Amino acid sequence: MRKLLIGGMALVFCAGVVAADMDDDDAAAGPAPAGEPIVVAASALAGSEEPCPKVIRARRLEDGSIKAYCNNAEDYRVLMFKGEPIALRCSVLRKEHVQGC
Repeated sequence: MRKLLIGGMALVFCAGVVAADMDDDDAAAGPAPAGEPIVVAASALAGSEEPCPKVIRARRLEDGSIKAYCNNAEDYRVLMFKGEPIALRCSVLRKEHVQGC
């Protein structure tokens, strides 16, 4: 199990499952929003500051998150956090030795 701190939140990746650990008990991470994976991923990335000119491929994983690939060779994990879709850049997670992205 690995933890990654992002903006005050700790995301825990364990066996493909993503959970959140925050100071308040209301925080929760969960599956990406329903819908076509490429559309959901593109929408989440469009609303973020992550570099992704165009999502070229996306698939929903067993835990409900989405693995998305961009035309600039970056890949992302898309999930819900506190009711909002978020995109986590896998290259950053790999640098932190987080596996499973």
